[in-house]
Amino acid sequence: MTAHVTFSGGGLILPADTAYDRQLLREHVLDRAQREDRVRISLAGEAWVVERLSGDHRPSCEGCKRLLTAAALRKADSDASFCLACALP
Repeated sequence: MTAHVTFSGGGLILPADTAYDRQLLREHVLDRAQREDRVRISLAGEAWVVERLSGDHRPSCEGCKRLLTAAALRKADSDASFCLACALP
């Protein structure tokens, strides 16, 4: 399984087979989200949009209910926000 991470001016294709692969994927996505306005992920047939959080906009994760601080992920067709750990387990 591979993850396709796209952003303005480029993209990455990363393995996502093992827990270690997915941990590296989460780290790459968080790093990229802090530098880019729009980041998208395609993994296992699902499309995710990554939103960099700033200011007072701090949603809670729909999965674990924790307050999101750096980035929120949502499926391309949904408004529900998830943390990296819940969206990319």
